[in-house]
Amino acid sequence: MKKSILCLGNPVFDTFASVSDDILLSNNIEKGSAPILDPKKVIEITSKINFISANCGGSAANIAKGIAILGGRAGLFGQYADDKEGNIIRDSLKKHGVVNHCSVEKGAMTTQINVLVTPDAQRTMIAIFGASHTMDPKAVDYSIVDSYDYFLLEGYQFCNQRLIDISYAFLKRIKEKNISLILSISNIFCVESYYQHMKCFADSARIIVGNEEEFLKLFNFDDIDKLLDYLQPQCSSSEKYEMIMVTVGPKGAYILWEGKKIFVEAPDVKTPVDTTGAGDYFVAGLLYGYFQGYDMSINNKIAQIMAKDIISKFGSNLSLEIVDEVKKLLS
Repeated sequence: MKKSILCLGNPVFDTFASVSDDILLSNNIEKGSAPILDPKKVIEITSKINFISANCGGSAANIAKGIAILGGRAGLFGQYADDKEGNIIRDSLKKHGVVNHCSVEKGAMTTQINVLVTPDAQRTMIAIFGASHTMDPKAVDYSIVDSYDYFLLEGYQFCNQRLIDISYAFLKRIKEKNISLILSISNIFCVESYYQHMKCFADSARIIVGNEEEFLKLFNFDDIDKLLDYLQPQCSSSEKYEMIMVTVGPKGAYILWEGKKIFVEAPDVKTPVDTTGAGDYFVAGLLYGYFQGYDMSINNKIAQIMAKDIISKFGSNLSLEIVDEVKKLLS
């Protein structure tokens, strides 16, 4: 039986620019980070940069888009504004086939993420927060999750009290309805800043996805092999976790599933252009295949195809040709 997923997260308007390391150094920004800066500082930095691409982004949105474009049933809940950027998000979700449950805040500004990509293809993100952070927990219809099999939450959902309240209300709802939780850790900043919330949701999750650094911090380990040895026996349909995915940078990812540890090599791209969204779409490909009931070896290949496409160009939208490539794999 095919499975469906509702993703909860911040639908954002992503802008992309190619920058030198000096830009980050001169503004005291750590490469690969997602610092919280004063909006005036963000505007000061970005006013001197030439942005070359813009589209709908956000971790949860990317995962939903990746699953839906392949034909899976994926919904997104969050909030954007009724501005030009919000309309671009709306149209992108529709284009990818995502069921759009998002609320729209009138007269507000859609959250914007400025993605600065250095020559080594690493991305550093600086944000101006808007409508995604101002949702009213009392105005949310939590029953929208009832028709889904899985509920995915991104780590950025703990950045203010409104989003925290919404997250816990959904957690209560899915427990009542026996819907499985997927936690996307999202960023090491989320673990460091919202550790208690992250740990609570990790303890309730059936599937967890994230990178090596995030997992080590979340589970208090200092060695990836020891962490994997600890988690592997806990991963099967009858154990605590259904599946765990740990990415290990350009090397690839470990999938813990049915008591097995499977290593998936990163896609072969000679010169990566932009790694933004690579992890999200790897997850999307893996989950799409998993929800369709394919063999895990097939799921991993779908994940590789998705990640390879996204890191071969600027931006966080997949090429439409990706659908044909996956269909060819499955034929």
